[in-house]
Amino acid sequence: MEVKGKVDGRSLEYLIENLRALVGVEAIGEEKEYGEEKDTYYSKMKELIKSYFKTGYFTSLQLRDLYKEMYGEDIKLTTISTYLGRMVSDGTLERIRHGKKWIYELIEVVEEVGSE
Repeated sequence: MEVKGKVDGRSLEYLIENLRALVGVEAIGEEKEYGEEKDTYYSKMKELIKSYFKTGYFTSLQLRDLYKEMYGEDIKLTTISTYLGRMVSDGTLERIRHGKKWIYELIEVVEEVGSE
């Protein structure tokens, strides 16, 4: 990674926030319960997607607006995109190029029932 130009507090905060998102470390003070994420940006976004975008496609802008409406917090689009990328990597979402932007779709998990 290379940083060009002057590094001020705001750009350093931006860099740290995105590095945390990339490696899955949440903000200081956010807890995990029994090894599971609890009340993190990632878990909140995942729940919103499962509740409000069960069918059809959505964009990072739509998720950001819904997150702000539900939790009263404004999150940067870069942070939203980072977490959506993680969900694509872990098989939760499918990402499709639509013109100049990406759209996302929740992947339906089909559980197999074994014969007894």
